[in-house]
This record gives sequence, C-alpha cells and structure tokens, in this order.
Amino acid sequence: LDNIAFAIENNSFLDNGIFHQRCDEFFKKNYHSKCFLTPSCTDALEMASLVAGVVPGDEVLLPSYTFSSTANAFLLRGAILKFIDIDPMTLNMCPQDLAKKVSKKTKVICPVHYAGAPCDMESIVKIAKDHNAIVIEDAAQAIGVKYNGKYLGTIGDMGTLSFHATKNIHCGEGGALFVNNTDLYDSAYIIKDKGTNRRKFYLGEVDKYSWVGVGSSYTMNDYTAAFLYSQLVEIEIVNKLRRKIFSKYWNELYSTLLKYDIKIAPEHYKESSNGHIFFMVMPTNKMRDKFIHYMKTRDIDCYFHYIPLHFSRIASEFKADVPVTERLFDKIVRLPLHAELSDLDVQRVISETISFLNK
Repeated sequence: LDNIAFAIENNSFLDNGIFHQRCDEFFKKNYHSKCFLTPSCTDALEMASLVAGVVPGDEVLLPSYTFSSTANAFLLRGAILKFIDIDPMTLNMCPQDLAKKVSKKTKVICPVHYAGAPCDMESIVKIAKDHNAIVIEDAAQAIGVKYNGKYLGTIGDMGTLSFHATKNIHCGEGGALFVNNTDLYDSAYIIKDKGTNRRKFYLGEVDKYSWVGVGSSYTMNDYTAAFLYSQLVEIEIVNKLRRKIFSKYWNELYSTLLKYDIKIAPEHYKESSNGHIFFMVMPTNKMRDKFIHYMKTRDIDCYFHYIPLHFSRIASEFKADVPVTERLFDKIVRLPLHAELSDLDVQRVISETISFLNK
C-alpha cells in the first residue's frame, strides 16, 4: 500500500515509472537478463511469438499438457502446433519425444516448467540448436527456480514468468518476458513500443520516433509494478515457506502413497522446485474423483489440472501422439499449497488423505 501511494503521490503511472525501474533493476541484478514487464504472462508469450518472427505455417513444438495461453500465443500468428508428450514422473516435456518430432520446419520449441520445477533444459536446448529452432521457456509457475545455476526463463532464447494471483508471488495480473538472445533485443523493443523506434529516440539515435514495424501495448503500469516490487523482494521467503510445506507433504505421505500405487513428484523437488504445486497421480480416474469429493466434504479443496489441449475442438486439426499425457491427465490431483497455510492445516490435509486411502 505504501508503494502504491508513493507511486500516486509522485505521478508515476507509466512503464518508465519508479517501481517499473526497481523491478527492472531486481531482474537485472538477479536474473542477468533483459526483462520486459507485461500485463500478463499471456501477453509475454504473445510478445515472444512476435519477437521470434512466427508466421503462418511455422511449426511450434509444445506440450499438450499446459494452459491454453501457451498455444494461443503461437496460434494467433498462424503457427502449426505439434504436441510433445510429457515425462511420467515430472509431467514436464519429454526430450526423447521432442527429439523424434522436431523437424526442419520447427521454428519454436516451447517447454513448460510444470509445478515450478525445471524441464531437462540441457537436452532441449541441444535439440533446438541442432535444428536451428528458437527456445521460448514458459516458466509461468517457476519464479525463483534455478537449473544449472541459471534461473528458469533465462536459459532459452526467451522466457516468460507469470505474476497472476494464483502464482507464488503476484500483482493480481502481470507477467515478464526475458530476452536472453541479444540478437532479438531491437525487435523486442520495437514490438513493446507499439511498433515504434521510441527507444532509439530516447537514446538520442534518432531525432524523432516513428512507426517502423508491427507491435502492441505489452507493458505494465507503475501501480501494478509497485504491487509487484513489494512481492519480488520477498520471493526467497515465500518460496522457502512453500518448499517447507511441499517437503512435509512428501515426507509424511510418501510411504502410504507408495503402498497404494500413487505417484508423486521426485524427492529432489523439495529443493529443485519452488513448491508451486504438490501433485499426486492416482491409479484411476475414479479414485481421483472420489478423493476430491471426500476431501471436499472435509472442507479441503483439492483440484485436478489441465485438460490436454489436443482434446479441444480448436486443436483438433493438429495431430497428437502423446500416450503418456492421455494416460495420466485425468488421474492428477493437487493438494492445497500456499505460503500462509498453517502447520495445523497441512497436518489436517495429510491426515485426511491417509484416512481416505485407509478406508
């Protein structure tokens, strides 16, 4: 509230405002990449698609097990979607399936870091380089997570984060695009500045700015940035709290879940993820639905997750050979997990989960 009041009092409204600059400085210092704050992660993905130069007929490889925004960003540009299967343990993009499906037509590979945990970026980046494809990371759920010493979102040519209210930190609606490939900088600035060369004008490189290309309004106002900055500086605290809850679920449920053939994320997620999601994969869809209903009667909300994109009417024109995705999606359930969940609440979720299984 103090930040927002300060922004108002100082007439700091636009994308070059006080808190926008502070957020930029935060990401420059910690992420070592050029960051563009956007109104949403959806906007960041759409901007990335434009920066990548996706045109009708270009092939974009992405998981079917993701949110519609991942696909829409490229479909809006007329891309042909090719769906990649997921790893059964992590639910992240499977590099082996990617290697089979990548082709000379592939323009973009878009891995999604599900549950705030990293895809196998080493393999994905190598496959992309071998086929001259651009990597755009959808790291919507993965703020504060590193892979081989680099933050997710800064490994590919571009990457995106989400600051939607459902994420570890948020500003209601918001996002970020990281442009890691310096060859794409000029294009990114033009697209962000509504297709103008405004940046060159500010740098004194031209005496006036004008319309030079396609662009849009992909920028965050300073009131939203003021909200966001107050959360950015707390990100390590928030992620630590969430990992603590994730670890408690994992430690106290693992042996029981194993007995009932229920799969959960790998143990290393206690440290390698940001605790965004604790998911379980039930043996059957019927068991999953019964569990959700049982927990609901105990005033505990547990949710399923994505319906694979290739099941939708809009994606029916694109072929999908993703057997793992189809086998697992309707067996996945998520336990409650947020930074302010009390120890008592966590223990109640654990107790009721075990109680359901024992019955």
